[in-house]
Amino acid sequence: MRGEDRRQLSLTHYRGTWVVLAFGVRRFDAIELAELEDAFGADGAIVLAATSHDWHDTAERYADTPVRFPMLVDVDEHRRITVIVDPGGVVRHIGLRRSARETLATLEALVAPRSRTLRRAA
Repeated sequence: MRGEDRRQLSLTHYRGTWVVLAFGVRRFDAIELAELEDAFGADGAIVLAATSHDWHDTAERYADTPVRFPMLVDVDEHRRITVIVDPGGVVRHIGLRRSARETLATLEALVAPRSRTLRRAA
């Protein structure tokens, strides 16, 4: 995250929340995801972005941007793939990412049925 030192992350840190993991992130992708970060958060999700660039290049590249979510660096995946993991750690979606809005719509489609089930059970 911007302003933080390098650290190791594990998906287990995010157990209990939805995770949107965006691979092959380019600068435009990261900014687009950052613009919708509050909307992802409103759906109970954290965004993680993965880039093939090293830590120093990434820190410099995003220093003047609104990107606040964690950026995974040195990830050897260049395709623009999105993985959505549910709060239980189950992968619910893998697909090519065309836009952050499309990713948000996919997340909302996955979250909505779960929310309705929880409301009916209450």
